[in-house]
Amino acid sequence: RNQGHIINVASLAGWEAYGGGNIYCGTKHAVRAISRSARVDLLKHNIKVSVISPGAADTEFSLVRFKGDKEKANKQTLIEYVNRVQKYIDRLGE
Repeated sequence: RNQGHIINVASLAGWEAYGGGNIYCGTKHAVRAISRSARVDLLKHNIKVSVISPGAADTEFSLVRFKGDKEKANKQTLIEYVNRVQKYIDRLGE
């Protein structure tokens, strides 16, 4: 076939780490690294590799992380999202 497009889903947590996110941030960073390597390896076969890195989403993830404290989960999720986006924007300007 010699063509195709692989799309992997990572997270902004793969770009910036946060406290208590060792495993999650590490695995999302790994998705990005594996995708970048696969992109190089598969280019000669006309196969594209992309990564989608969504930001904050309305899931129970933060609620579980903060042991059911919805107010703290919502506040911390928003703060972390804004900080990650700002760091990403700063990097683009470098």
